Amino acid sequence: MKKLFTNILLALLISTLGFSQERDEERGERDEGRESEQYKLKMEVKKSDWGTTDPAIGEHTYEEGTIVNISATPASGYRFDKWEGAVGDSRSPSTTVTMTGRKDKKVTAKFKKIPEHKLKMKVKKSGWGTTSPEVGTYKYE
Repeated sequence: MKKLFTNILLALLISTLGFSQERDEERGERDEGRESEQYKLKMEVKKSDWGTTDPAIGEHTYEEGTIVNISATPASGYRFDKWEGAVGDSRSPSTTVTMTGRKDKKVTAKFKKIPEHKLKMKVKKSGWGTTSPEVGTYKYE
């Protein structure tokens, strides 16, 4: 009787392990066949003629977990100000966006106009002296 009970218990244990292994294999096959999630990164510039981005302005698709290097380049007469959105360093023109959180992302580059300063050089009366730079109006950023 004891031997019969032991054999039944052993048979149950073996069949349970076999069933569990089959289930794990089925799950593994499903995981291997599953496509990774993809999300969109939308790149924007607050005022498009003030600068550009890399990747370019528009939507780009990346797999979940991808770390995307992004950069902002100001047009002449402008400077980079900051990024709006989920970026690694909002004050750096070159930073990253990590595609996590199971959602699409949007980042916007903001630029500022560099103020222009004028310097006017003059001598009150001719012959009273010279200036450096010479007499005239000069523009500086």
